[in-house]
Amino acid sequence: MGRPSQGHLPTSCATCEQVEQENRRLRREVERLAQDKQRLQEKLARLEAALEASRRAGKRQAAPFSKGEPQSHPRRPGRRPEAAHGPSAFRPPPQRVDEIPDASLPECCPHCGGTVEHDKVAQQFQAEVLPVMPRVTQFQVHVGHCQQCGRRLQGRHPRQTSNALGAAASQLGPRALAVAADLHTGLGLPLAKVCRIFDRAFSLAISRGGLCLGLQRLARTTMPTYQGLIEQVRGSPVVCPDETGWKLGGWLVWLWAFATETLTVYAIQPGRGFAQAATILGEDFAGILVRDAWAPYRQFEQAEHTKAAWRICCAVATAAQVDWADFGRVRIGRAERRLSAFLMTLCYSRALYVEFFFDQSLANFLRGHVRAFEHFAGVVRQVATDNLRSVVLERRGDQCPDPLPSPLPRAGGALLLRAAALSCPARQREGTGGAPCALPA
Repeated sequence: MGRPSQGHLPTSCATCEQVEQENRRLRREVERLAQDKQRLQEKLARLEAALEASRRAGKRQAAPFSKGEPQSHPRRPGRRPEAAHGPSAFRPPPQRVDEIPDASLPECCPHCGGTVEHDKVAQQFQAEVLPVMPRVTQFQVHVGHCQQCGRRLQGRHPRQTSNALGAAASQLGPRALAVAADLHTGLGLPLAKVCRIFDRAFSLAISRGGLCLGLQRLARTTMPTYQGLIEQVRGSPVVCPDETGWKLGGWLVWLWAFATETLTVYAIQPGRGFAQAATILGEDFAGILVRDAWAPYRQFEQAEHTKAAWRICCAVATAAQVDWADFGRVRIGRAERRLSAFLMTLCYSRALYVEFFFDQSLANFLRGHVRAFEHFAGVVRQVATDNLRSVVLERRGDQCPDPLPSPLPRAGGALLLRAAALSCPARQREGTGGAPCALPA
């Protein structure tokens, strides 16, 4: 075989270089894929562990309110010392004493056996709940008929709560129904727990169905009183109405409140329009209506309207109002997400910034501030908020503590630090810098 010609050597070397580069590229790709595989396997392991923990948490546990493992450095239990303890309280001595037993001294000291000498007599008061037994009354109900029309008639004692006889002759008395109504409606206890309280505390066995029927009869009995309260509201010279969202059987309804100087009437209505307000006030209400800016109130043409709050006048670039608005739930693919709107309104010009989020978390709350300030090309001196869960960590009386002390520098940056106040107006914070830049009017 002859030796290869010199003219083919450069071509052969160039091919080898290309193959070597391709090999290096493939090796790098294999290393990258191996790293991605390792990363995905670790992520899969974490997700499987989280899924298993979620499945276990979904089971009914003996401690349903547990939130994982105990903290490594928990707070010290008990009351806070000294000034942080708060105002001291104690039970005052009762005005009436039913029994005065003697707690005598022992004949000898139980520790050393020495002689005991009497020094004084001190008092201690103890209030006790006596065992409660139900009082059962048997009403002798006389039943007859009319000789003229033949209709059946029966008597009714003033202390009876029902006309039922036969299988439904066992009923609850008025005081028992009043206590059950207060526990269920006033304190919000389910009917099952109310029945359990009656069984344990009063030795009175009640079923949930029987209690429900009794409360419905009680509501029908008190309806004339409720209508009388409505008539007093309609005749009042000044009424303050308002409405808020309410849940009834999982569905959104509206809870209306109509307050006068002496009483307040509540009504659960399917809507928040003029028709619902007129069911209580009447369409021809001619008194003074202290209300907010909700448009349906303006349809009370015979009433004298006044705003329910003082109007606060602000200078340019002084303050802004921030709040969340709930827009219900929206469907994204197969999932439903809660839709909320972040709102910032400049107090002077009423210029509005709106941004939608899928939750009302602290991170989105801060993002809304940053983007709103970027939209307005500046910041204000004070930001006023409602009692938002995203803002207020704790409230002590009329004092508003410093909200969100640590997340602000991390999430908001220097721009948000210049806002100077979140939900605590009229208070200058440390490290907020000088006067903020002006906002457009």
